[in-house]
Amino acid sequence: MSVEVRGEGDRDGEIVRWRSVVLVLVTTVAMLGPVLNEGSASSASITATAAIRVPSLCSVIAHVERLTLTRRALGPSGRQFTFNFAKVMTTDQGGRVRAVARAACSLPDAPRGVRSCPAGFDVSYRAVFALKSERRIPSPVVVIEPTDCAVVTGLGAVRSPTPRFYRVLGSAVGLTNANSETFAGTFRVPG
Repeated sequence: MSVEVRGEGDRDGEIVRWRSVVLVLVTTVAMLGPVLNEGSASSASITATAAIRVPSLCSVIAHVERLTLTRRALGPSGRQFTFNFAKVMTTDQGGRVRAVARAACSLPDAPRGVRSCPAGFDVSYRAVFALKSERRIPSPVVVIEPTDCAVVTGLGAVRSPTPRFYRVLGSAVGLTNANSETFAGTFRVPG
């Protein structure tokens, strides 16, 4: 993009080219658009095109058809836990996937204020809910942290997981009698 400006104070009527100024302005506007709309750039894609918004899981429950649950066990404490199921589990049984979405959306808000959670074990799960035939719309993502101050994020307010939520989630991915301990893992003594 090029903009030509003739300045009154220019000697000999030279044409002043403002390409770099315009480029900086366009880039700045493109970067600030998502930030001003979302409140932070961390969840927004910063491009010169319009930002694609990820729908809230609770607003698209009827349209979810597949769930991919991926475990992350970080740091030394994460390596000290064992699990009796795969790191990545996927189900495309729409009824079960929608049951997990409904259970997640019905979770109570987590308590507000300062909480002391000394027993964090760096285990979390990323639940990606794929939408029916909506390949252009990003999938809603929910993060489940079953240890420490157990929370579920990605649903707006931070939520507290319930025993029912863990049972429904476990059932959807083929785990029987799942509970928070199932997803937290079993401690393995090093050595």
